[in-house]
Amino acid sequence: MDRNQLLKALSAGEHDKATIGNVVDLLLSMSAAVREKTAGDVDELLGLISELQDDVAQLKDMVAELSSRVTALEAEQQS
Repeated sequence: MDRNQLLKALSAGEHDKATIGNVVDLLLSMSAAVREKTAGDVDELLGLISELQDDVAQLKDMVAELSSRVTALEAEQQS
């Protein structure tokens, strides 16, 4: 049975074991398909998050370096 046939059967009040088994099989296959499709997306997002964390760490280092340069320039100007 395809999805539409299952929905019609359930709407018509057919709640026998075969229909319920078919519904469970359909839900399991849909769930597996969703997991399969999103697994790559999740891995890709985790990779992007890791890259962003690296970029943020580099930016923090750059800001710290610039801050120390500004402090050194201010000290020179006050001398």
